[in-house]
Amino acid sequence: MKLKLHIFLLLLFSISLQSQITTVGLVGDGTPLGSWDNDVDMVQNDTMPDIWTLTVALNGKPVKFRANDSWTLAWGDKTFPWGIGSTVGGSPNMPAIAGNYDITFNSATGEYF
Repeated sequence: MKLKLHIFLLLLFSISLQSQITTVGLVGDGTPLGSWDNDVDMVQNDTMPDIWTLTVALNGKPVKFRANDSWTLAWGDKTFPWGIGSTVGGSPNMPAIAGNYDITFNSATGEYF
């Protein structure tokens, strides 16, 4: 019974976090802003609100996705330009290779390509 309750609360918490996402940005030394404090904002899809896109030139340094210009909800992974970002605390920075990218990110699943 406790396990079911914990799973239910985890799902409820996850759903509430997802419903509160108003912006998603790419942040890190690898972005054109070159900062872990300033996001390069992604564009939200009008019909699929969990889908965000961005066309950006990266300089070969690490990046990460984050929601609402805050570290409360951020996604990282060990691969780039495709993968599934994790929101687990201390998730890794993504090792972006220098180049121009059209990035699509799903804030519900963490998948990016």
